[in-house]
Amino acid sequence: MQPSNALKRNTAFMAALFILLAGCVGRSVAPDQVEAVSDWQGIENLTRVENIFVASQPSQQALTVARERGVGIVVNLRGPDEELGFDEAAAAEAAGLDYYQVPVLGSEGLDKSAMVRVSQLVEAAGDAPVLVHCSSGNRVAGWLAVHLAENRNMTADESLNVARAAGLTKPGLESSVRAMLEKSQ
Repeated sequence: MQPSNALKRNTAFMAALFILLAGCVGRSVAPDQVEAVSDWQGIENLTRVENIFVASQPSQQALTVARERGVGIVVNLRGPDEELGFDEAAAAEAAGLDYYQVPVLGSEGLDKSAMVRVSQLVEAAGDAPVLVHCSSGNRVAGWLAVHLAENRNMTADESLNVARAAGLTKPGLESSVRAMLEKSQ
């Protein structure tokens, strides 16, 4: 007796899902894999972790450079009330970048749903480079810790070590991120 087409499709789907998940499990990042990027004009505190560039506020020029370096998506973690100095959404569009603003507030207001939304945008990019930024690089490094713990199966300590290497310097924010991670585990 031959298996039905539905059974064949279901089996193929399950095999593909298993392969996809197997590639994600155990995929972690060490602090020494955080690469400081110093040759990118118009942006400070820029580091790269896998395909994710984390940084402070980029200039208009840096957005053009981002596109030249293969970045297709910019995710801004700054709130709408934070002064950027220019229309970043328009500058990103002019540079040919998809632009998203997902406000992630400081240590007093970490919002799990905002952290998840940023991770969804980054994961949807696949292996394509993504630029995620805030004003100084601290919030984005805090998001990175949560992202690595939840999407790369890293422990809170492991993901926080990477986040520190990527620019997490504020103890209050680190405490809030740790509390969020411990609540999730």
